[in-house]
Amino acid sequence: MNSSDFPQPVRIPVNGVKLEVFEAGREDAGEPIVLCHGWPELAYSWRYQVPALVAAGYHVIVPNQRGYGNSARPPKVTDYDIEHLAGDLVALLDHYGYENATFVGHDWGAIVVWGLTLLHPDRVNKVINLSVPYPERGDVPWVDSWKPCWAATSTSSTSIDSPASRTPFWRTTHVDSFATCIGRTNLPQSLVREWR
Repeated sequence: MNSSDFPQPVRIPVNGVKLEVFEAGREDAGEPIVLCHGWPELAYSWRYQVPALVAAGYHVIVPNQRGYGNSARPPKVTDYDIEHLAGDLVALLDHYGYENATFVGHDWGAIVVWGLTLLHPDRVNKVINLSVPYPERGDVPWVDSWKPCWAATSTSSTSIDSPASRTPFWRTTHVDSFATCIGRTNLPQSLVREWR
């Protein structure tokens, strides 16, 4: 198998939704590894890792998380909380008959894997997370702790010519609005109208 032979998807009913799932190496069942993509990526972002993991003897399971690709898109924001996202991964293990697995997360996928590890530690054999360290609880709420990072990136752009660098959305005056929206806490209707 090589990266151009990305597996064909199947839609698997899990946790009240259907996820689009790509898998390879099923003949090696017993060594499951679940790859969790980041935002705004898809399962396809793992195309270069899948062949190597299959060659190493793993049953590779790569879901598009709910809301991505051809996976279900529930309408309520609460359907995307960490309990639902972690529950999807647990239900995938149940579907394949695995007690636990190694989970690899990148970016947003890493945050989901950290949550899974806390909520269902018995279902996690190993964790490999990329790009996002464990978000230790502190005195400052998680969303508020990211505001200085967003403010810093809003004033210094990696590409001066990129449209995002000229978009008012990324200016420091919108950092609080962005943080509130990403955290989905007490979102007032006036803020929703501001973002439209």
